[in-house]
Amino acid sequence: MNSKIVSASIAALLSFAVIPFSAANICTQPANTILSAYAASDSAAIRIMDRNNNEILVSLTNDGFAEVTGGDLSGSTLSVPDQVTYEGEDYKITRICAGAFKDAELEAIDLSASGSLKYIGESAFEGSTVREIVFGNSQTTVCSYAFRNCRELQSADLSRANITWIHTGTFEGCTSLESLMLPCNIRSIDPYAFSGTGIESIRIPQSAADIQYRAFFGCKKLTRLEFEGSSADHYALTLRSEAFADCPALSAVVFDRANFDADTDVFTSKDRSFTINPNVVMTGNGYNGTSAAGINSYSGSVCMKLLEQWNISYDAEASEEEKMQVICELADRINEYFEPSLTIAEDGNVATVLSLRKIACGGFARTFCRCAVLMGMDEQEVLFGGDCHCHAWNYVRNDGKWYVVDCGFNCAPEGSEPTHVVTLAQYEYFLKHKPAFQQTLADTRERHPEDTREYHDACNWYVAAYSGSGASDEARYSDHSMGYLFEEYLSIFNLGTIA
Repeated sequence: MNSKIVSASIAALLSFAVIPFSAANICTQPANTILSAYAASDSAAIRIMDRNNNEILVSLTNDGFAEVTGGDLSGSTLSVPDQVTYEGEDYKITRICAGAFKDAELEAIDLSASGSLKYIGESAFEGSTVREIVFGNSQTTVCSYAFRNCRELQSADLSRANITWIHTGTFEGCTSLESLMLPCNIRSIDPYAFSGTGIESIRIPQSAADIQYRAFFGCKKLTRLEFEGSSADHYALTLRSEAFADCPALSAVVFDRANFDADTDVFTSKDRSFTINPNVVMTGNGYNGTSAAGINSYSGSVCMKLLEQWNISYDAEASEEEKMQVICELADRINEYFEPSLTIAEDGNVATVLSLRKIACGGFARTFCRCAVLMGMDEQEVLFGGDCHCHAWNYVRNDGKWYVVDCGFNCAPEGSEPTHVVTLAQYEYFLKHKPAFQQTLADTRERHPEDTREYHDACNWYVAAYSGSGASDEARYSDHSMGYLFEEYLSIFNLGTIA
């Protein structure tokens, strides 16, 4: 910038009274407060006083603008006036320069009445002692690391700002930042923008289109994340790798957007070293609240990315042998990808197990079903079912006959090559001779001696039609009225025979 540094000693004439900084009186402050300054020439720069008697250094430019280069805030609240007058000429204050108040001691920043200030430079307040920030509607640009490592910052209200882009590391390391209100027209949040902050709850506005790598990484106190529904769902909300990883307290995620483009490791790192709360509950109904569009879109996007990584696709015109090879490969890949776990709260929720990369039988069955349909199988060729007691699995049709797929176990008969795909007879034998399942049955018999069903007999196995909701399958497997006996289902809908 072409700068004209003016040497002066300042006698500032204030056109307003000092107004204490607080959220209660922000709305009553004048929109365009003007501070006029007249100076002689015996100092290195213009020094003006803001409404809180802070001394601010200002540099003037030949094109009629001014920028704040620093100052002595004395632990008080910074408020930047609209303009400064020098030798009869007005200079609009439009910028706070890079590093202007780095490591400064100040209590708060109130820019709600700074009608000309648009730009806050890189590291402008980095490492400062600011506790509270309030922006007005004139601020449009906040550069990288502007508030990085402001460890005493507790509240940042950006809701009225016209900022569309939160740059890299803007609030990184603000460990005390618990209250955050994002701009309503935000479009992009860059890497590490809020990494390591103390925020407890965040609502991503409907305007957002892009949340980049590790944008909220390591937010140890974050418990609730909500993606606000958007009527403009023609564009996807992009969620990049580890955007919300290492958030161990995150226990509720609401996907109310209807269109997501999500990486496979948004909530956990590829090596599983960083993750979120295993008891997380994931829901999401899309914009209109009448379907599972939100959570369906998120889990579908992740499944598609996995299929691309695994280079798996299903050709309906291929030979039955080739199609069965693809089915077996998909089951193998899913088995390898997840870490088995019986401790997660929603082990049957596709979105949850994909986010945690931890899984139990219900998650295996639903994930396989979702991936199988996305890779090209017909919905009537892949079903999920179970014994309505302690285990869930899939059924697939190949060459007109039905087989069992259990991604969590090698179900092959003794002496055969390992496989997750077997006939119903082979699977019945497997269940009846697997000690873990027998112990579960014994425990149930002890608790409910009146229940005489033989859960592991194939004639007592249930099936439910494919659902892409990603919702928990708990209801389907605990209430028999919600499904069909498998053999009955095949007969009613004329879907072929058992292999």
